[in-house]
Amino acid sequence: YKGLEFEWQYPVLRSGSQSVDFQGSWTINRTYSRDTWREGNVASSAARFISEFAAAGIPVDNYNPYGQLASGNHNVLKAWLTWNTVAPNGVRNTVSLLGRYISGSPYSLTNAIAVPATLDSSLQDMNTSYTNYYNGRGRFTQPDVFSCDLQWNVTIPIKGKLQAFTYFSINNLFNTPIYNGIAHPAYSSLGDPAYYRVSSSANSLTNYGRPNSITGLRSVNVDLGIRF
Repeated sequence: YKGLEFEWQYPVLRSGSQSVDFQGSWTINRTYSRDTWREGNVASSAARFISEFAAAGIPVDNYNPYGQLASGNHNVLKAWLTWNTVAPNGVRNTVSLLGRYISGSPYSLTNAIAVPATLDSSLQDMNTSYTNYYNGRGRFTQPDVFSCDLQWNVTIPIKGKLQAFTYFSINNLFNTPIYNGIAHPAYSSLGDPAYYRVSSSANSLTNYGRPNSITGLRSVNVDLGIRF
């Protein structure tokens, strides 16, 4: 694991009952490994049979390559601008604008390849196929994510410690779509691990390269309450 994080806070304005602050953070991280079990179930991992696969002439980079794991993101950048003001009657207003950028997480293109007949029968009984990696582990990335949130808080003093408050927020202000995965159906007509082809089925051709689903569309939340 390699990671680095920066944080900053800058007072833009300080004037009587008003203040404006600009702050944020930037996190850079990479997670590398050759251990297949870190991405799945070790009981079904072909990595348990390295010596047998090597004897059959299957390079370790085909089924258990070193590379970036699916967990984590390359870059996560968050920045927010906050304005605070307190009126003479004690009413406090806070408005915040939050910007967020998250780089796409790495993923691998894989396909199931039949275990060669040269392997002993007991191993074939346990694993009739192995997961082949195309162009290594974690060589592709999901789409980046951009979003902006707007928040407005109002606190109204009533008596003593009794306060009324409202909380209004718009999540994903600009309605930027967030893609959950990209469809990459694998197919190899000759069972050759060196090739990655799109299946000839209509469904695969139609969906290839498209997002599996879209989430995180704009939403609005309003909360009212009493604090004492």
